[in-house]
Amino acid sequence: IAEGVPGTAMSGWKSRLSAAQVLALAEFIQSNFMLASQLKPTSPGAKIYADYCSVCHGESGRGAMWSRNGLSPPPIAFTDESKQLSLSRDHMIDAVSYGRPETAMTGWKSRLSDEQIAMVVDYVIGSFMPLLVASLEPQNPDHTDTPDAHAEHNHTHSNMHQPFPGDLTGDLKRGALLYEFNCSTCHGETGDGRGPRAYFINPKPRNFLHTKSRASLDRPALFQAVSKGKLRSEMPAWEKVFDEQQIADVSEYVYRTFINP
Repeated sequence: IAEGVPGTAMSGWKSRLSAAQVLALAEFIQSNFMLASQLKPTSPGAKIYADYCSVCHGESGRGAMWSRNGLSPPPIAFTDESKQLSLSRDHMIDAVSYGRPETAMTGWKSRLSDEQIAMVVDYVIGSFMPLLVASLEPQNPDHTDTPDAHAEHNHTHSNMHQPFPGDLTGDLKRGALLYEFNCSTCHGETGDGRGPRAYFINPKPRNFLHTKSRASLDRPALFQAVSKGKLRSEMPAWEKVFDEQQIADVSEYVYRTFINP
């Protein structure tokens, strides 16, 4: 409450509330909304869900009443058929690990091991998402909440030392100028996705400081994103404006300044 949660919609309130007010608010929230879960854990994944996830996502996976009405956007309802058809296990592991930008969903990788994250994701899928279970059955017929099941779905992340395509080498100084004049109005001077235009844009510009960005945006991924843009967003395809060397330059600046400083 005092400091906020970087990379999410939760801003810090210490400049507007006193320490006593922050403490009183925290106690009010705990006593009125964060009630002990009534779930009876039957597996490690179920226990993790009861301890950390049910307060927002609800014991039935539909989203707790307070969070559906009080958070914007609200937590994902795992029982929603459209979510079951659109989400993948790997996507869910990423979301639990690194959080989701501009939402209340924070990353848990610093508090849960990779195995625990896989366990809770498998519990969610097995308990609330039958359509996703059906899509996974050919790869994992039993879909049990066990370490062996997790081993079959090793989740890999970007190799953050990969070079740009075509033996290109980005120039940091040239990239800084390109970023300042073309990118900072949306992505912000600090890369936090809160440039002066960001308020008017939906979906919001990428926050390069978010843990998910830092885990996935290697040099090739940045080069691709800058070159091709992003469908159904304000991010244009800069290959229509920049040559490949300029794309490498601005991607190098983003990579070394925000992603892997």
